[in-house]
Amino acid sequence: MRQDAIRRESGAELVEFSLVMIPMFGILFLVVDLAWMLFARATLQEAVREGVRYAVTGQTMAGMGQDNSIRTVVQQYSMGLLAGSTGASLITISYFDPNNNLAAATSNAGGNVVQVSVAGLTVFPMAPLFRSKSPLSLSAVSSDVVESSPGGIPPPR
Repeated sequence: MRQDAIRRESGAELVEFSLVMIPMFGILFLVVDLAWMLFARATLQEAVREGVRYAVTGQTMAGMGQDNSIRTVVQQYSMGLLAGSTGASLITISYFDPNNNLAAATSNAGGNVVQVSVAGLTVFPMAPLFRSKSPLSLSAVSSDVVESSPGGIPPPR
């Protein structure tokens, strides 16, 4: 009788294990995906913040205009999320005149507001269990007032 009961219960541990592990792995993948999305969003925000910090100083890299220098800085701080020409095309640099109700300005002169933004970066979830057909689209924006250039002449854009 005892061996008969053991035979009937064989496999019960496997069923119990799978009933517990499937939801646990689902929760684990959800936590990993949320952490990945938060990391990507924070990295993107830090990259545009560093781009604005570079832009307000009026610096340029050798052989580049100011806008391309800013794009390069944003790409350097994006940890590969904005790599290559595809990533550079997502970066927008705009200037605004604070004396004219923040109307769009074509000049990067001192006193204008510079805005660096990234829009349309698509990020896919890491865990295949929760992968949806549509990726998550991330964006980030940062702005600040441009410092006056030495001699009052802004660097070439």
